[in-house]
Amino acid sequence: RHATVLRRGQTHTLADHAPPPPPAIAPADRFLFTVDPAVERARLLHRIPLPLVHPQLGLFTGPQPLDHPFLTPFRLLAELPFHPQNPRKLKAWLRDHDAGLVEIKTRGKAVNPDPLQTQLRGPGQTPYTLFILRWDRALRAHITQRL
Repeated sequence: RHATVLRRGQTHTLADHAPPPPPAIAPADRFLFTVDPAVERARLLHRIPLPLVHPQLGLFTGPQPLDHPFLTPFRLLAELPFHPQNPRKLKAWLRDHDAGLVEIKTRGKAVNPDPLQTQLRGPGQTPYTLFILRWDRALRAHITQRL
């Protein structure tokens, strides 16, 4: 299995021929990281030197930013319960923190991101990225800023 990305004029490759071991799992730390889809498709998540926040969501976490060609870093600012029919707490947090554009990232169709982005967008200047993730039956919003 191989995954390759071209970044800043360089080629980066991950490869492995052994069966993947179970992933390391840890609670969300100060930073979240999305992984290039090629790594997931090649089943090479175990080659990333960070734990996952959930065994099936492809979202890594760590205590500090990591410059890695297969990862996109986000600073975790807050984590809140999310109720799609009543997002008052989330809207209040965004309003209190000068939210402007709000990007929604989700996995497994936890929510429909398009109408939610419009609903949560504020008049402020600060862009945020929200990861809306399902934990058993509950949804949680991880409020982040892209680095």
